[in-house]
Amino acid sequence: LGVNDTTSGIGDITVTGFVGWHRDTLHYSAGMSVYMLTGDYDTATINIADRSVDVLSNGKNVWSFQPYVAVTSLDPRTGLELSGAASLLFSTFNNATDYQTAPSLQLEGAVVQRLRSGWGFGLTGYTYQQLSNDSGRGADVTQDFLGADRLKARVSGAGPIITYSGGQLFGGDVSFKAKYVKEFGAKRRLESDVITLSLSLAF
Repeated sequence: LGVNDTTSGIGDITVTGFVGWHRDTLHYSAGMSVYMLTGDYDTATINIADRSVDVLSNGKNVWSFQPYVAVTSLDPRTGLELSGAASLLFSTFNNATDYQTAPSLQLEGAVVQRLRSGWGFGLTGYTYQQLSNDSGRGADVTQDFLGADRLKARVSGAGPIITYSGGQLFGGDVSFKAKYVKEFGAKRRLESDVITLSLSLAF
Protein backbone atom coordinates (compact mmCIF):
# COMPACT_ATOMS: atom_id res chain seq x y z
CA LEU A 1 0.00 0.00 0.00
CA GLY A 2 3.03 2.31 0.24
CA VAL A 3 2.34 3.40 3.83
CA ASN A 4 4.60 3.34 6.89
CA ASP A 5 4.25 3.40 10.67
CA THR A 6 6.74 3.50 13.56
CA THR A 7 6.59 3.07 17.33
CA SER A 8 8.94 2.92 20.32
CA GLY A 9 8.67 2.41 24.05
CA ILE A 10 8.28 -0.30 26.67
CA GLY A 11 6.43 -3.38 25.47
CA ASP A 12 4.72 -6.28 27.22
CA ILE A 13 6.78 -7.69 30.11
CA THR A 14 7.90 -11.27 29.52
CA VAL A 15 8.47 -13.86 32.26
CA THR A 16 10.25 -17.08 31.29
CA GLY A 17 10.74 -20.27 33.24
CA PHE A 18 12.89 -23.08 31.90
CA VAL A 19 14.97 -26.15 32.68
CA GLY A 20 18.28 -26.93 31.01
CA TRP A 21 20.85 -29.70 30.81
CA HIS A 22 24.20 -30.26 29.16
CA ARG A 23 26.11 -33.00 27.36
CA ASP A 24 29.65 -32.29 26.19
CA THR A 25 29.41 -29.21 23.94
CA LEU A 26 25.61 -29.41 23.61
CA HIS A 27 23.25 -27.42 25.81
CA TYR A 28 19.49 -28.10 25.82
CA SER A 29 16.59 -26.22 27.36
CA ALA A 30 12.79 -26.31 27.42
CA GLY A 31 10.51 -23.75 28.92
CA MET A 32 7.61 -21.35 28.68
CA SER A 33 7.49 -17.60 28.13
CA VAL A 34 4.46 -15.62 29.33
CA TYR A 35 3.85 -12.19 27.75
CA MET A 36 1.93 -10.05 30.22
CA LEU A 37 -0.55 -7.36 29.25
CA THR A 38 1.56 -4.33 30.27
CA GLY A 39 2.54 -2.38 27.12
CA ASP A 40 0.62 0.65 25.84
CA TYR A 41 -2.06 -0.30 23.32
CA ASP A 42 -4.34 1.64 20.97
CA THR A 43 -6.65 0.27 18.29
CA ALA A 44 -5.52 0.86 14.72
CA THR A 45 -6.60 3.82 12.60
CA ILE A 46 -6.30 4.13 8.82
CA ASN A 47 -6.57 7.40 6.89
CA ILE A 48 -7.04 6.45 3.24
CA ALA A 49 -7.09 10.06 1.98
CA ASP A 50 -3.73 10.88 3.55
CA ARG A 51 -2.37 7.37 2.94
CA SER A 52 -1.35 7.15 6.61
CA VAL A 53 -1.81 4.50 9.24
CA ASP A 54 -1.44 4.21 13.00
CA VAL A 55 -1.44 0.47 13.54
CA LEU A 56 1.60 -0.26 15.72
CA SER A 57 1.43 -0.43 19.52
CA ASN A 58 4.06 -1.27 22.11
CA GLY A 59 1.71 -3.84 23.64
CA LYS A 60 -0.59 -6.43 22.09
CA ASN A 61 -3.50 -6.14 24.57
CA VAL A 62 -3.52 -9.92 25.07
CA TRP A 63 -1.83 -12.49 27.26
CA SER A 64 0.38 -14.84 25.27
CA PHE A 65 2.00 -18.15 26.13
CA GLN A 66 4.98 -19.54 24.23
CA PRO A 67 6.36 -23.01 25.07
CA TYR A 68 9.71 -23.70 23.43
CA VAL A 69 12.63 -26.08 23.05
CA ALA A 70 16.17 -24.92 22.23
CA VAL A 71 19.60 -26.39 21.64
CA THR A 72 23.03 -24.77 21.49
CA SER A 73 26.33 -26.21 20.35
CA LEU A 74 29.31 -24.28 21.76
CA ASP A 75 32.85 -25.47 21.09
CA PRO A 76 35.12 -23.87 23.75
CA ARG A 77 38.20 -24.52 21.61
CA THR A 78 37.05 -22.55 18.58
CA GLY A 79 34.39 -20.32 20.18
CA LEU A 80 31.88 -21.26 17.45
CA GLU A 81 28.28 -21.27 18.65
CA LEU A 82 25.33 -22.74 16.72
CA SER A 83 21.88 -22.23 18.24
CA GLY A 84 18.35 -23.12 17.25
CA ALA A 85 14.90 -22.98 18.83
CA ALA A 86 11.33 -23.93 17.99
CA SER A 87 8.28 -22.48 19.73
CA LEU A 88 4.50 -22.27 19.56
CA LEU A 89 2.67 -19.04 20.44
CA PHE A 90 -0.88 -18.99 21.83
CA SER A 91 -2.70 -15.71 22.55
CA THR A 92 -5.90 -14.84 24.39
CA PHE A 93 -8.84 -13.00 22.82
CA ASN A 94 -8.39 -9.24 22.18
CA ASN A 95 -11.59 -7.67 23.52
CA ALA A 96 -10.72 -4.21 22.14
CA THR A 97 -10.82 -5.45 18.55
CA ASP A 98 -12.98 -8.59 18.90
CA TYR A 99 -10.05 -10.50 17.42
CA GLN A 100 -8.56 -13.92 18.09
CA THR A 101 -5.06 -14.38 16.68
CA ALA A 102 -4.42 -17.95 15.57
CA PRO A 103 -1.59 -20.04 17.08
CA SER A 104 1.75 -19.73 15.32
CA LEU A 105 5.01 -21.61 14.89
CA GLN A 106 8.36 -19.82 15.08
CA LEU A 107 11.78 -21.25 14.19
CA GLU A 108 14.91 -19.33 15.17
CA GLY A 109 18.61 -19.80 14.61
CA ALA A 110 21.96 -18.07 15.14
CA VAL A 111 25.61 -18.55 14.25
CA VAL A 112 28.00 -16.68 16.56
CA GLN A 113 31.79 -16.58 16.74
CA ARG A 114 32.78 -15.96 20.35
CA LEU A 115 36.13 -14.36 21.18
CA ARG A 116 38.29 -14.80 24.29
CA SER A 117 37.51 -11.21 25.27
CA GLY A 118 33.89 -12.24 25.88
CA TRP A 119 32.50 -10.56 22.77
CA GLY A 120 30.72 -12.49 20.03
CA PHE A 121 29.65 -11.59 16.49
CA GLY A 122 27.38 -13.41 14.10
CA LEU A 123 24.08 -13.73 12.24
CA THR A 124 20.61 -14.51 13.51
CA GLY A 125 17.28 -15.16 11.83
CA TYR A 126 13.81 -16.58 12.18
CA THR A 127 10.68 -17.57 10.33
CA TYR A 128 7.13 -17.14 11.63
CA GLN A 129 4.02 -18.93 10.35
CA GLN A 130 0.46 -18.90 11.65
CA LEU A 131 -1.06 -22.39 11.77
CA SER A 132 -4.68 -21.42 11.07
CA ASN A 133 -6.86 -18.44 10.22
CA ASP A 134 -7.61 -15.63 12.67
CA SER A 135 -11.17 -15.51 14.00
CA GLY A 136 -13.65 -13.18 15.66
CA ARG A 137 -15.74 -10.31 14.29
CA GLY A 138 -12.65 -8.10 13.99
CA ALA A 139 -10.94 -10.73 11.87
CA ASP A 140 -14.02 -11.11 9.65
CA VAL A 141 -14.23 -7.34 9.07
CA THR A 142 -10.52 -7.13 8.30
CA GLN A 143 -10.68 -10.03 5.88
CA ASP A 144 -13.68 -8.54 4.05
CA PHE A 145 -12.05 -5.07 3.89
CA LEU A 146 -8.87 -6.51 2.37
CA GLY A 147 -10.75 -8.81 0.03
CA ALA A 148 -8.56 -11.64 1.29
CA ASP A 149 -9.48 -15.31 1.34
CA ARG A 150 -7.71 -15.79 4.69
CA LEU A 151 -5.57 -13.98 7.27
CA LYS A 152 -2.88 -16.58 7.98
CA ALA A 153 0.30 -14.50 8.37
CA ARG A 154 3.93 -15.37 7.78
CA VAL A 155 7.23 -13.52 7.76
CA SER A 156 10.95 -14.19 7.97
CA GLY A 157 13.84 -12.04 9.18
CA ALA A 158 17.62 -12.04 9.38
CA GLY A 159 20.41 -9.76 10.55
CA PRO A 160 23.58 -9.29 12.63
CA ILE A 161 23.94 -10.08 16.33
CA ILE A 162 26.53 -8.91 18.90
CA THR A 163 26.91 -10.58 22.31
CA TYR A 164 29.06 -10.12 25.41
CA SER A 165 29.47 -12.28 28.51
CA GLY A 166 31.95 -12.66 31.32
CA GLY A 167 31.69 -9.28 33.02
CA GLN A 168 30.52 -8.35 36.51
CA LEU A 169 27.84 -5.82 37.48
CA PHE A 170 26.34 -5.29 40.97
CA GLY A 171 28.03 -8.51 42.08
CA GLY A 172 26.42 -10.63 39.37
CA ASP A 173 27.55 -12.16 36.09
CA VAL A 174 26.46 -9.90 33.26
CA SER A 175 25.66 -10.74 29.65
CA PHE A 176 24.59 -8.42 26.84
CA LYS A 177 22.98 -8.98 23.47
CA ALA A 178 22.17 -6.59 20.61
CA LYS A 179 20.64 -7.57 17.29
CA TYR A 180 19.11 -5.99 14.22
CA VAL A 181 16.67 -8.00 12.13
CA LYS A 182 15.22 -6.95 8.79
CA GLU A 183 12.04 -8.80 7.92
CA PHE A 184 11.18 -10.06 4.43
CA GLY A 185 8.70 -12.34 2.68
CA ALA A 186 5.79 -11.01 4.73
CA LYS A 187 2.29 -12.19 3.88
CA ARG A 188 -0.76 -10.58 5.51
CA ARG A 189 1.28 -8.56 8.02
CA LEU A 190 3.72 -5.63 8.09
CA GLU A 191 7.43 -6.09 7.41
CA SER A 192 9.48 -4.52 10.21
CA ASP A 193 13.04 -3.49 11.02
CA VAL A 194 13.58 -4.63 14.61
CA ILE A 195 16.38 -3.59 16.97
CA THR A 196 16.60 -5.60 20.21
CA LEU A 197 18.85 -4.83 23.21
CA SER A 198 18.96 -7.11 26.25
CA LEU A 199 20.99 -7.13 29.47
CA SER A 200 20.99 -10.11 31.84
CA LEU A 201 22.31 -10.44 35.41
CA ALA A 202 22.85 -13.83 37.06
CA PHE A 203 23.37 -13.98 40.84
